[in-house]
Amino acid sequence: MGKQENEAQQAPASFDPCEQRRRTVDVSIDGIEPGTEFKMLAFDIGKVLVPFHWPDVEAGFAVRTGRSQSEVSDAMLKLQKLGYESGGIDTAGFLQELNRLLQSDITRDEFTVLWNESFYECEKMIPVMEQLAKTHRLIALSNTNSEHFERLDKGLDIYRHFEHLILSHNVGFMKPHKRIFQEVKKYTGRSVLKREVLFIDDKAPFVHGARQYGLRAIQFTTPEAFVERIRQIGLLP
Repeated sequence: MGKQENEAQQAPASFDPCEQRRRTVDVSIDGIEPGTEFKMLAFDIGKVLVPFHWPDVEAGFAVRTGRSQSEVSDAMLKLQKLGYESGGIDTAGFLQELNRLLQSDITRDEFTVLWNESFYECEKMIPVMEQLAKTHRLIALSNTNSEHFERLDKGLDIYRHFEHLILSHNVGFMKPHKRIFQEVKKYTGRSVLKREVLFIDDKAPFVHGARQYGLRAIQFTTPEAFVERIRQIGLLP
């Protein structure tokens, strides 16, 4: 019997949707020791559970309006000050300003299609979330807007994994603002301490913001790396 075959027979069965091997724990990554207990996991959505490619969105608007992609990108940057993701303006108002900047006549139905271009559910994360939901309370903590919310909710049913949603356009604050992280404690009250919440996000500034508030946090890079890390911590067998 060869060495690899012998090791395969001795390896314990474990939940491994991404077929990732165990590796040496590097606590310096996020400061979380193996065996740390968490009562609640708070997940970002975009590029964690829902991969997307923003240049594809801008390219779609460029084709529709006859503008260059750089012109569309510039318009989107100017529109950020309106606070679409923090509830400062509704979709109708946002679209009106977009049409003004691009000198276009995009309809509401067209906007819905173009705005949600390239959004899909990460299949590798489905069994991970289903497994975690059996042992932990899960909430969503995401910067988003009403149009993306509708797509992710009714189109992809992404929010089925969570008991509670903390969404920037509803609470009026965006990550990494302290106020959006305070919504976690506002929801849990005394039942969950800050250090008992693990926040997962793909953006380093948001991970840092969560840590500054007192939550534990890890940065998401790939489903494989995420599964490996939470297994090391002890959240998956």
